[in-house]
Amino acid sequence: MKKVILFVFLLTSSLSGFSAPTGEVTRQHANELTRKLTDQLGLDEGRYLQMRRLVYEHLVQAADIDTQYADDNAVRAQKQQTLQAEFAAQLKTVLTEAQYTRYTNLAINLLADASARP
Repeated sequence: MKKVILFVFLLTSSLSGFSAPTGEVTRQHANELTRKLTDQLGLDEGRYLQMRRLVYEHLVQAADIDTQYADDNAVRAQKQQTLQAEFAAQLKTVLTEAQYTRYTNLAINLLADASARP
């Protein structure tokens, strides 16, 4: 579960650039991330729409946390970790069991690739 949470954090932060995206930029990031996940997980249209909403809300909340707790790294990290756990739990309600398994495997592979880099 921690790997999935870290994966979500890596994936969303790579798209948001750890900045506080707003409006159209956030929607573009959510759409880009959702398209990548759709291709890799084989989402149908209904799940795509649910996933896009979840990803958008996650990006907005993550940006809010980064802004609100910019001066307190410990609290910001704890809040982000809680947000990641909530996001992972929400994914389980949207994805089928097979899709969630693929998502978890994708997370493990991404983390392995990231840790192999110097």
